[in-house]
Order: sequence, then C-alpha cells, then structure tokens
Amino acid sequence: MTNHARSRPDIVLGNDILGMMISDALVHGVMVPFRREYHPDGSPIPMVDMKYTLNNYEDFEGKHILTVYRRHMLPSRDDVARHLTNYPRLVANLTNTETFNVRQVDVVYPYWICGRQDHNPRTDPDEDMRRREKGRGIEYENDATFFKAAGARRILTFHPHFHRMYGVTDVKGIEVACLDAVPAMVEYARNEFGIGDGDWLVVNPDLKPTRKGYDIALAFARYAELPSDHLEMARAQGSEKIIQGDDVDAKGRNVLIVDDIGSTFGTMETAIRHIEHPGRVYAEVVHATMPHEGLNRLRSMLRDSDCPLKGVAATHTIDSDISVIPIHNEVTEFYTGNDKYRQAAQQAGI
Repeated sequence: MTNHARSRPDIVLGNDILGMMISDALVHGVMVPFRREYHPDGSPIPMVDMKYTLNNYEDFEGKHILTVYRRHMLPSRDDVARHLTNYPRLVANLTNTETFNVRQVDVVYPYWICGRQDHNPRTDPDEDMRRREKGRGIEYENDATFFKAAGARRILTFHPHFHRMYGVTDVKGIEVACLDAVPAMVEYARNEFGIGDGDWLVVNPDLKPTRKGYDIALAFARYAELPSDHLEMARAQGSEKIIQGDDVDAKGRNVLIVDDIGSTFGTMETAIRHIEHPGRVYAEVVHATMPHEGLNRLRSMLRDSDCPLKGVAATHTIDSDISVIPIHNEVTEFYTGNDKYRQAAQQAGI
C-alpha cells in the first residue's frame, strides 16, 4: 500500500475531547457538537447542536463530515445499547437528503464495541473457540452493516482484533481503516514510563498458541526495539484464568505488559503473579473498557504495596480514567497520507 493523501473532512462532529483534538489537528477549526437526547419513552433522538457554530442545514449540505463518538467507562447494557443505536442514527440524519444532505460521512468508531467477537464460530482453527462461540455470529460484520445502511462511507477504528486487517479493507461493503495504536503507545511509554532507560522486557499476558499470527506486544516490542516474552493463558471456569505454560523470568528487568483490552483486568492480575523477579511493572492497553469490576481490581492492584504494578495507561479510544494516550494524530495522518499507523504492523511482519 503506497502513501497517498485522501479527501479531508470539511467538518468534524463530536461530543468530547477526542473530537476536539481531531478537529484542531485535521480541520483547524472548532468542533461542531452533537447531543444524545431521548423522547420520554426512551427512544433516541441524537441531534446536531446547530446553535453552536453553524446556523443552517445548508452549512452541511454537500460537505464531507467526520463524526467522532466514544463510549464511556463503567458501561451498562443500557448505555452500550443506546450508544449502538445513537451513532448509526446520527449518521443517517446527516446523509438524509431531506435534512443535512451531506456528501460523505466518515465514522471514527475508536472502540468497535461488538467486534470483540471476531472469530468465525464455525471455522475458527481453535477447537475451544469453536465450541465456546457456537451459535453466535461475527459481530464486527454486523456493526459494519449498520453503518453502511445509515449511509456512512468509511469507518476508522483502532481494532487490535482484526488480526490480518491493518490498513484499509472492506467489511460488508464499507471501507474500514484499521489504525495502529502501537506508535502512540510506544511514544507515551517512553515519555511517561521511561522505557529504553535501563533494561526492559515487553510481555504479552495472554498469547493463545492458536492465534500467533498476531501479537500486539510483539508489534510494540519490535517498534520500540525491546525484547519480548509471553504467557499462555486459558480460562478455567467463568472468568478465572490459569497459566498453561511456563512463567516469565524478568531477571530484574522492568516490565511493560501490553494487551489489547483491559476489561476486568483479571488477565493482567494473573500475569503479574506469573512474572518472576520483575523490577518496576507498568501496563498499556489499547482499549480500557472499565466496568466496575475492572476499575475496582485495577485500583486494588495499584494500592497494594506488594504488587509491583506502578502505572497503567490506555489510548483515548474510550473515555475512561486511564485513557491518556492520544491517538488523534493517527486519524490526521490517515488523511494526509503519512501512514505511520502501518509501521508497527509492518515491522512485526503482520
């Protein structure tokens, strides 16, 4: 894939700081906000705040719009369902020829909520995976279908579960650009955790033997030019995790645990118990979904004087307490043609 500039959006539409950061970097203007509103019976009516900077529908007509909408920490089933309903409906309002009549809508869908299940329940090479997922669908395809039906042209996402999809691909007839968060994660770890100063080891806490085609910790380690190792984890009962293989001996080195999703943080807690002789331990995840269980476990680990974990950071893909790694530049570089987001994936050979 060769670098090339793409048509840049005319307007960024968002509702939080990530939209503001992308707007400042991409269109050098003020973000146009939208609101999540509801009828008395609970049905959603997301609306563009036209009192803010734009006054008329004509200000949108024929324009290229970039929408930015993040999910929040402490998720509930109702909140996630409302998010999944609101976002496509907002897109549909923009593309409707009788209302805003925009030319193109691109969707920043930084955490692909229903895409956590990206395995084919019928043909996945992992027998345990086929058994566990039997009867389910391929959820990221369903999400793509919803946005395509709403009129979106493109989805930009930071999705570490698309094992072979870094770059631009087609999902159910809509263009999906998988942006790589690893360069931003490495930069943050250098500035805030001091990786590169002294001896460091990057650890993947949960590398499944059947999924070795993609390893986000390996991509991180190669991009940062650091050694890496991994644990092999399995589920015992429910959410309980057990280690299948050997422990990792850090030999006194500082350790950076790199994972895709921080949810209950049970994987991270288990991994820390199976890393021998570590120095300081830090962790980075792409998505911090942060339900109550995960938030409480994370706070407990950081307060525990016997736990070597000193700090945890995630990207801005979800609005959470630890989502501090900025990823707005990756969105900007996608449009300018500076495809830095592919560098980590390419260096890792994936």
